[in-house]
Parts: sequence; structure tokens; C-alpha cells
Amino acid sequence: MCQAFLHADFLLGCAMFYKSFIVACFVLCAFSFSARADVTVGDPAPLLVAKALDGSAVDLAKLKGRTVIVYLWQTQCKSCVADLKSLRDFYNVNEDKGLAVVALSADPPQLQYVAEEDSAMVDYPVVIASKAEKNGFTMPKTFPRIYIIGKDGTVRGIYPTLPQGDALLKAVFG
Repeated sequence: MCQAFLHADFLLGCAMFYKSFIVACFVLCAFSFSARADVTVGDPAPLLVAKALDGSAVDLAKLKGRTVIVYLWQTQCKSCVADLKSLRDFYNVNEDKGLAVVALSADPPQLQYVAEEDSAMVDYPVVIASKAEKNGFTMPKTFPRIYIIGKDGTVRGIYPTLPQGDALLKAVFG
């Protein structure tokens, strides 16, 4: 009979440990999701520290003082790949006005070679999001997603598609 009570105490202890473990997991998950809440206009720019595909260092905080377009994309998004070329042209014309562009690929590391091929023609840094040291951007359900970061380091605009022509000029330079 003593062994039966010891066995029951052991099982009760395991159940209490398991319950505590589950509660701790929920708490940790809640904090991790709240730390990566969607960014809205007027918020400080999310952190982004990474090594670009070309080997250059990218630190969004160090671009303060410049207007930055952060372009979230995937290789499966055909309009995204076309936008990379449009952004290249826009960047080349406006770089001397303090414009910076960072393309943030949501592709998994095993598709990095596709992202490298698709972005080979651009003159701005391209980062694989999953390889970033710090990445405060949440990946959208659909692509692209464009963030305009003002010279003061705050988000000035968020767009579901890349504005074209004068609309892009207005979005970036006001």
C-alpha cells in the first residue's frame, strides 16, 4: 500500500510539473508575439541588423538621417521581382537625395540562391529575413509590403504594393 501512495504522489508531482511547464510556455509565447507586433505609421522603425547577400552590413538604425524604403518580398511573388528592378531605377535616380533601400526577403534559407538570382541586378542591400541577427519586421501574409522610414527613424508609410511614378515620389519625399 505504501508503494501505491508513493506512486500516486509521483504521478501527482509529474502532473503539477507538466501543468507549470505548459503555463510557462504560454507566457513565453505571449511575450514573444507581443514583442513582434505589427508596426504602424508613427512607430519607431523596427530593428533590422543583418548581413546582406553581398556581404555588406545592414543596420537600419544607422540609416537614421536618410529616408529608407524597406521592401519585404518573396521570390514566388512575380510582381515583387519586377518591383526590385523599379526600385533599383528609383534608387539610382534618388540616392543623392538621401534615399536608401533595403530589400528584405521572406524566403527560407534553402531558397537563398533564388533570391540571389532575382536580386542580382540591384544596387542596394538584399537581406534574407530568417538569417538576420535582429529583425523586428513581421512577415505579411501576402507580398510585397513596403515600409517608408523617415529621416527621423519613424515609419512614415506602409503600402501593400509599390506606389508608382509620382505616388512613389510623394510617399518617399513628401
